[in-house]
This record gives sequence, structure tokens and C-alpha cells, in this order.
Amino acid sequence: MNEKNQNYNNQGYDMNYSNGNSNGYNNYNEHNDDMNYGNNGNNNYNEPYYNDQNYYNNFNNQNFNGNYENQNYNYNNKKNNNTTIFIIIGIVVAIIGYYVATNYIFIDKFDISNYYTVNVDGISGEAKAEILPKEATGDESKKSSNLKLKNFLDKANIKFELSKSEAIQNGDVIQVNAIYDTRLAKFNKIKVINDKFEIKVSDLPNPVKDISEVKNLSQIKKLYENYFISELGRRTDYYSTLYEILGMYSGKDSNGQAILRIYSKIKSRNMYYDGKAVEYDYLELSNLMQNSNNEIISATRATITSDSNLNGEMNSQEMDSRLRLEGFSKIN
Repeated sequence: MNEKNQNYNNQGYDMNYSNGNSNGYNNYNEHNDDMNYGNNGNNNYNEPYYNDQNYYNNFNNQNFNGNYENQNYNYNNKKNNNTTIFIIIGIVVAIIGYYVATNYIFIDKFDISNYYTVNVDGISGEAKAEILPKEATGDESKKSSNLKLKNFLDKANIKFELSKSEAIQNGDVIQVNAIYDTRLAKFNKIKVINDKFEIKVSDLPNPVKDISEVKNLSQIKKLYENYFISELGRRTDYYSTLYEILGMYSGKDSNGQAILRIYSKIKSRNMYYDGKAVEYDYLELSNLMQNSNNEIISATRATITSDSNLNGEMNSQEMDSRLRLEGFSKIN
């Protein structure tokens, strides 16, 4: 029985078979090892590439996400910046609008020059300046506005400062400064304009000191000679007297100002006129004033006077010599 069991156990047991199978198994395993190696090799070779692709994709996705977020951020920033700019512009426009409204639209203007004027009176070198009121000019249809300005005019206590008010002569510049209640003006929404200005003095009459500078002397001579003739004709009897105009002479008064005299000779027909055969009268013009064009514009005319220093018959040369002694020379 033991033999049968041994034979049974021994049958089919072949070391070679086992070895063969073992070899086959080993070969199969080796083959599998080769396959695994190949697969491992392929896997090891492909995985880095695949990982690179994933890295690239992940990198791109990261960049794309980052750019998208940046774009959203920039867009929001631009939107916020635009809103801020519009707000600033709105504030500036509002400020400008308020300034324009309060200073130009809803405000009344009070022009000093429409209510006051600078009056300069006198001769150049001795003139005086003063501020005089005058009637307001402008649009009288704006009665409410005018009433408002009139009330301001009555209550503002306007005063004036002049840089020069005396001894004014041609060419002087006078600066004028108006002083008024600024709080009252602001309260009543009144804008005072021309409250500071200056004027240049001109056309004041100048005393004539040098008669040779007078440009209209021939007209003055003719004017007063005609007057003199008319007066002589009125005062004398044509049938008993003869008269003639001898000419115009110039001299100076005690102040060094020029004076003019027009002389005439009156002769009695019967040689017994007031005990004299000949009488010499003159018409004197003093306080001669001229304008900036050196033209006489005013003079003080005296009454006709007889010159006691002249008597008897004299020719023109003798008369000129006699008058030169008195400080007068003939004007041709």
C-alpha cells in the first residue's frame, strides 16, 4: 500500500515537468516582466510629456484666469475713475454756475460814473476838483432795480478820496476812490463798479503870458476893434468929431500876464473938443485865457479909457515910441 501510495504520489510528479512548468512560469513571468518593463518604460516615457501637457494647460489656465481677473479689476478701476471724474466735473460746473449766478445774473450793478462826476474848475495851475452828483442814466424800465439802487445810494454813505483837489493844472492825473458800505452792498446783492478810476486833466484855461503864442490873435483883434468902433460911434457926435482905430498893442500886468489894448484917436472937428484938439482912448482886455490849442477863449473887457500920457497930434512912429515907454508894443 505504501508502494501504491508512493507510486501514486510519484506518478505525475516530474521534476522536469515541474521544472518545465517552473521554467514556463518563470518564462511567463519574465515575459510579463518584459511587458511590464515595456509598459513601465512607455509609462515612464509618456508620463513626463503628459505631465508637461498638463503643466502647460494648468499654466495657461492660470494665466487666463489671472488675465481675466486683471481685466475685471482694470475695468472696475476705469469705471470708478470715470465716475470720480464726472463727480469732479459736476462740482466744478456747480461752483462756476454759482459764481456766475451770484456775480452776474442775480445781482444789480451800481455804476458810480452814472451818479457822480468829477468837476475841475479854474485856470490851469489854480484849478480845484470836486465830486458832484448827477442824475443817474441807464435803463429806466427797470424800476424795481432803480428803486433798489436808489435806496442803496441813500444809505451807502458814499464818500470820495481824490489824490489831488487843489492847484490842478493841465496834464495832472487825479485818482478817484469811492468809499461806501460794502456790507450793505453785499446784503442787497449790488455790485459797485467804477468805484476806482482816474482822470487826466486837460482843456483848463491857461493864462496868456506870451501873446506871440496866441494863434487866434487876428480874430480877437478884429472882434474888439469892431466893438470899439461901435462904442465910439455911440458915444460921439459924428458931425462934431472924427475917430479912427490906431491898432492893437500888447503889454503885461503886475502878475506878468499879457494884456491887450486897442487904441483910437478922436479929433474934434471944431478943434475945441474938451479943450483938446486930439484925444487918445483905448479899450483894454485883461485876464486873457487860452485853451490847449493856444487860442484865447476868455478875457475881461474894461471900459473905454482915455490915456492921459498921450496928447497932441502924433504920427504912428511917435505914438509907438511913447507906448513903448509904458511897456506896450504894437501888434501888426
